[in-house]
Amino acid sequence: MKFLDAVKLANKNTYLIGKSLDNGDIVDDLLIIPINEKELSLFFMYYRQTLCPQKAIEPFINSAVEIVLLFKRDYLLHSNTFTIMSVDKVKQKLRNNK
Repeated sequence: MKFLDAVKLANKNTYLIGKSLDNGDIVDDLLIIPINEKELSLFFMYYRQTLCPQKAIEPFINSAVEIVLLFKRDYLLHSNTFTIMSVDKVKQKLRNNK
């Protein structure tokens, strides 16, 4: 998807930040990330340095992107391992929690 479309979709889903899944995982952030693997690696490097998803995505605004939700941000910061999930999958899990 194009960056501006992703921004619109992201703005509609910010309410998911802070939500808890049935396994106890909490949504820490909503990210617009590049789809390309090399760019994605760079994105997470920038994200770890700045803790700002807006700054981290800036170099990739002309790339194909997608929206994901980030869990376990502290783990990412210490181990370089990230846990992400699509918005649709999180919404489905939240519906199943009810």
